[in-house]
Amino acid sequence: MAGPLTQAILLIINVLFGAYIFVIMLRILMMATGVNFHNPLAQFAHKVTEPVCAPLKKVLPRVRAFDMPGVVLLFLVDVIKLTLIATFTTGLPFLPGLILLAIPDLLSSFVNLIFFAVLIVVILSWIQPQGHNPALEVLYKITDPLMRRAQKLIPPVAGFDLSPILIILGIKLVEILVIGPLFVAIARFVGGL
Repeated sequence: MAGPLTQAILLIINVLFGAYIFVIMLRILMMATGVNFHNPLAQFAHKVTEPVCAPLKKVLPRVRAFDMPGVVLLFLVDVIKLTLIATFTTGLPFLPGLILLAIPDLLSSFVNLIFFAVLIVVILSWIQPQGHNPALEVLYKITDPLMRRAQKLIPPVAGFDLSPILIILGIKLVEILVIGPLFVAIARFVGGL
């Protein structure tokens, strides 16, 4: 069991790195979905991530709407986070194992981001359906591809859009059937090395 100081350090690591990972994921999603670059949230994500992405752009080009420098930065930041956590919990980290563990960790962060984006869009559609806010524009743009696909499977019934239930169910199934087993398999593999 970790002491209070270690727990405090782990909390700080998780919050700081988690926030930066969130911003990088937003950058990647906003670029992929074509969010207006003049949106304040897009500007913020760009300013916070560009100093590190700029050198990566020289080596890694964008592939269509896919931000490769952002993806590499996302992976590097997560590996650093996992390395720091391992250093404070288990001692000397096994870097190849942490690189593998970054995959389910990032997948989990991504599905959580989509889950909360869909949930916020649904709640706001009940409270303020015609509201205009730069953050809402980003949320709608990010969730729209999923919502449209889900609405094809479950069209609105008497004015109620039930398609978010399908998306949330799908996200939870991915967490249970893909991310959880992947994390366990990688942890066993790393432990067996």
